[in-house]
Amino acid sequence: MNEAIAFHEDLDLKSLRDWPDMEITDTVKTVLVVCLTATGVRKLEPNGRLYPFIVLHEDGGGTLRVSIPVRQLAFYVDMIWGVSYDAKIIEPEEAVYMMEQNIAMMEQQYFTNRPGG
Repeated sequence: MNEAIAFHEDLDLKSLRDWPDMEITDTVKTVLVVCLTATGVRKLEPNGRLYPFIVLHEDGGGTLRVSIPVRQLAFYVDMIWGVSYDAKIIEPEEAVYMMEQNIAMMEQQYFTNRPGG
C-alpha cells in the first residue's frame, strides 16, 4: 500500500457497480449541454450513459442535455473529448474551460518545438 495515498475504508468497499447509485445520490448537480454533429451522435450511440439524453435534429445532429454530479464533471468532459470535433460543449462554463485546457495541452504536445515549425 502506498503510504502517500490516504486510505478511505468506505471507498474500499465500493465497486464500479456502485457508480450509478453514487451518481443518483450525489445532490450537487449541473447540466451538461453539448451540440453534436450527425457523426457525433453516431459516436455516442453505444454510450448508454449519454445517448438517452440526446435530442435528435432533422439533420442527424443533436443536442445532449444531461444532469450530472458536479464532482464527475471531468469524467464527462473526457467522454466528450472522445467525440472530438463532432461535439461542442455549450455549458457549464467549467466544462468548456476543461475542454479548452485539454486542447491547449494537446496543442502544446503536438505543435510546440516542432521541427520546421
